Amino acid sequence: AHEAAHVRALRGVLKSAAVAKPTFDFGATVQSSAAFTRTAIAVEDLGVSAYAGQGPRLKQVPVIQAALAIHSIEARHAAWIRFIAGQNPAPVAFDPARTMNQVLAVAGGFIKS
Repeated sequence: AHEAAHVRALRGVLKSAAVAKPTFDFGATVQSSAAFTRTAIAVEDLGVSAYAGQGPRLKQVPVIQAALAIHSIEARHAAWIRFIAGQNPAPVAFDPARTMNQVLAVAGGFIKS
């Protein structure tokens, strides 16, 4: 429900600049509980760093407000899945801010269109 709400919020502020809905294939990364947990941790951490990386590029106040509101929830998701997995929810003092190319280098294999 959170992710669907995030999409609606971003589409609402981006309007015609919003990209088309992608399709994903996570393949074997979700075939077992352990693989799913590892993938969920990686994807949630990646999402947080993606928002941080794109922050400086945002210029319109409504887009900035939506992105910041979503970013904090994604950080909670990342901490939550780590807690569920028995890992430290905040293992480092600072998260990296990743560029689009860095994000795609990690997650691009999951994006099919």
